[in-house]
Amino acid sequence: MTLTRIPALAATLCATLCTLVLSTPATAQSRSAVEAERGQVGKALSQGSFQGRPYGFYAPAGATSGAAQPLLLVLHGTGGGYLGVATRTRFHEEAARHGFIVVYPDATPRDVRGKQRKQWDPYGRNVDDAGYIAALIADLKRLFRIDPDRVFATGMSNGAVMAQSLGCQVDAISGVAPVAASLSPRAYSAICPSLSQPVPFLGFFGTVDRNGELAKFEKSVDLYARLNGCATDYSRQALPDRDPRDNTTVELRIAAGARGGACSVPIHYYRIAGGGHFWPGATYRPQALEKQGAASTKDIDATKIIVSFFGLDRR
Repeated sequence: MTLTRIPALAATLCATLCTLVLSTPATAQSRSAVEAERGQVGKALSQGSFQGRPYGFYAPAGATSGAAQPLLLVLHGTGGGYLGVATRTRFHEEAARHGFIVVYPDATPRDVRGKQRKQWDPYGRNVDDAGYIAALIADLKRLFRIDPDRVFATGMSNGAVMAQSLGCQVDAISGVAPVAASLSPRAYSAICPSLSQPVPFLGFFGTVDRNGELAKFEKSVDLYARLNGCATDYSRQALPDRDPRDNTTVELRIAAGARGGACSVPIHYYRIAGGGHFWPGATYRPQALEKQGAASTKDIDATKIIVSFFGLDRR
């Protein structure tokens, strides 16, 4: 394993982009702003490599010798990479604030509709990504002092499917938080026949997400409820419409216990009426919103909710 500090690429990139912004049309300006933002995020992260794959990470002071720290894995979607998902979710900022380790791994390139794009293989058909993540966690435990009972996975889109599969396939995972995608019900018996331990579940999905299926996602919520010995009856709470201009509303659903009362582990689902294929709380360019024909909710912030749900804000 090798660790290097990301070079001062951001400074050079920003200097170049700032010049371009003064002389390019609006679309190019928007693209340049995104690249400049990624450059700034790159400066905040360190870079590691494991089994030939890069990853970005943030580790607080004392992570190698002090008290054991929680670990959060954040998985990108198809065609993305660690820098893009870090820029969108900004978990490293929460990690710096609260003192936990966050790692943004990269998937391997594969053919996706005739193009080579990085994509996770949650079903293990071509790449043993579950095995890779298990080995990565073991390697990170050799590098840092990690609390073995507080290792969590989240992800967006294809990364969400991978995160959900890890809860069933990797014993080291203590909880999952998929955003905007889920396992196929046809794969339940092969990928998720049972859990080796209780695994808390936190899900987010928009009702008009063009890239996914609402019914399939809600079946995956039921799956984790059943696997954890909970009922598939849910309490429902309408959350405050903090930004009426985004044309979304959010309902929180919480699974009950098998015999009533509370579930043995939390199973929470944020159902975003009017929401599209977006990370809740993040800002997107108008072109992305138009392509989806849907909104990105500002009523909730998925990053902060995930941090709180897994107790990462409690030292």
